[in-house]
Parts: sequence; C-alpha cells; structure tokens
Amino acid sequence: MQKTSTVFVGGWNRTKHIYRKVLRLAPNGHEIYFVPCNDLVYQNKPGNIAEAFRTMLEKDNIGKSTIIAHSLGGIVALEYAYRYPDRVEELFLVNTAAIPPGSALLKRLLAYPSL
Repeated sequence: MQKTSTVFVGGWNRTKHIYRKVLRLAPNGHEIYFVPCNDLVYQNKPGNIAEAFRTMLEKDNIGKSTIIAHSLGGIVALEYAYRYPDRVEELFLVNTAAIPPGSALLKRLLAYPSL
C-alpha cells in the first residue's frame, strides 16, 4: 500500500545538506522524501523526467504526495503535476526557475484548469 508523503525536490546542483535546516522544520514523525533535481535531469531525456520522477517515487512506495520544489526542481514538479495530477495532493513552488515565454510547457500549464 502506498503512503501519502511530502516530497521535496531540490534545485539544480543542490544537495540534501543545503536544505537540512528547512527539512528539520517538519513536525515530529513526518517524513520528507528528498529528490535531488540533478539525478533526474542528468539521467533522463527532457521528455522523460516526469516519468522518471514517478518511477522513483513508486520504487519507494510513495503514492499521492504533497510536493515542495525549489528552483529548477519546480520545473520538474510542474511537469510531474501536469502529467500525473491524481498523484499530487498539493504543490508548493519556491523560487522556481522561469519558464520561457512561448514554451510548450507554459502553454500546457496555462491550459490546465486548476492553475
């Protein structure tokens, strides 16, 4: 059975160590699953990043999640939320990198009814 969790997607070239003070703010007993953005970006083609993210979460038995994403991790999280809306409870973006005007992702996000 999959559990609902909080997932934190770090920014480009950021490790869990950089976010240690933020990650400690979670209430006692609440687990935050950290995903380094670099692992997803380096190991996958651009069109496969959301799928790789889903596979990573499924491997660790993480189902519907609250996702917090920083910087470039926000782009990964947005794409994941767009492709798999039933797997996202809430989405929080912190200093998310800009999406270029006219990009296919921006057009799709603007068409998404709940954004």
